Amino acid sequence: MLSLGLAYAPSRSFGFGAATRFLWSGDPHVAGLFTLDLAASWRPIPQLAFSFVARDLSGPGYGGGCLPTGGTGVGPCSVPRSFLLAIGLRPEGSRALTFDLAGAVDERGRVGARLMG
Repeated sequence: MLSLGLAYAPSRSFGFGAATRFLWSGDPHVAGLFTLDLAASWRPIPQLAFSFVARDLSGPGYGGGCLPTGGTGVGPCSVPRSFLLAIGLRPEGSRALTFDLAGAVDERGRVGARLMG
């Protein structure tokens, strides 16, 4: 797998970025897979941040199992798109202590959550 990412923060309170992944494998369902992620974050005050990530936007996604992207029945599969929204709290306004609450959903309807400190 080769990953490439680029991010830009025009100010201390806002940033956005993109990342791509290219996969190679002996498995024809994985070989040649390409994914694209987009992300943005906003910190209105030092104690609070919001982040949004849209993952694997480049593929046609799943309609069930593996969907070949080449139309021949054999070839790279797509990856289900997923979307993550997170809130970060820094009670002291610094990186010394951070609490993170995130929720994610993918196009298959699977939902996940994360709480970190």
